[in-house]
Amino acid sequence: RDFIFVHSGAMPPMPEQAIRIAEGVAPYAVEFLGSFFVVLTYGFNVLTGSLVWMSTSVACAIMVSMAAAATVSGGHLNPAVSLAFGLARKMGWFRVLGYCAAQLCGGVLAGYTCAQLIQHDSRVGPLAPWRKSDFLDSLITEVVFTTVMCFVALNCLASVRNNPQKHPNQFSAVAVGFVYIAGGQAAYEISGAFFNPALTFGFSFIGNEADWVRLHLYFAYQALGAVFAAMLFFMLRPEEFAGVGSLEGEGLDWRRSCQVVCPCLVGRGQEETGEKQSQHVDDEEALATYLATYRSPLPARLLAECL
Repeated sequence: RDFIFVHSGAMPPMPEQAIRIAEGVAPYAVEFLGSFFVVLTYGFNVLTGSLVWMSTSVACAIMVSMAAAATVSGGHLNPAVSLAFGLARKMGWFRVLGYCAAQLCGGVLAGYTCAQLIQHDSRVGPLAPWRKSDFLDSLITEVVFTTVMCFVALNCLASVRNNPQKHPNQFSAVAVGFVYIAGGQAAYEISGAFFNPALTFGFSFIGNEADWVRLHLYFAYQALGAVFAAMLFFMLRPEEFAGVGSLEGEGLDWRRSCQVVCPCLVGRGQEETGEKQSQHVDDEEALATYLATYRSPLPARLLAECL
């Protein structure tokens, strides 16, 4: 009877205020759940010694979580990715902070769950028993692969050419997942292959004590990877300057990239000059017309091939 009642159209409508609250909470809830699943998968693999397929397992968790969350929150599941979206002007800072908080909470809960289910100590940092790997090696490895992961996420999820209006691409989850397969296999013995502050924070709770100095250094370098990714995003895709008000861009313009990503680092005189020289985009039709005839400049294509 309940099934007939629900599907016969007799179900009373939800209050409009309840719908608005649910729609507002849903993105943060799905980021929390997705991050929890990814960190839990990593923890179970590492603590049980299933390292051969660890990167593939975590990548599959990333793929399915991103695919499920894509239309709700965008499927970031990584505070570094959310930070890169904020720096690239693809998301407001209030939502960036909300996503980061939800992702970190999901990571903490997953780490605590792993610690309770599998009584095994671990720590954040270099894990290479076969060579003299110092902590600087781990940090450099983390910043390189975090940059790649954030850069791929920006290009697949946020670029205007990969996501025309009403036709977003369907390959972003697979692309980001394969980044982790590549990085996880290559970097696990050096840094632990975290590439995600939620994973770093959650995994620090698996053990007797959290090394907070090591933890904060990992955070800093993963955040630096997000900054590098946002700058490379604008340098390799000058058409993205149109999304922040300018139709001009010749590629490899690191000054303008810095101005967009980190405006506080750019002098006021340079900023005013840029404002005078920029041709502003006021409507979506002008942007679509511009992109239809746009061709990436040679410097940007060459840098893309080098990367």
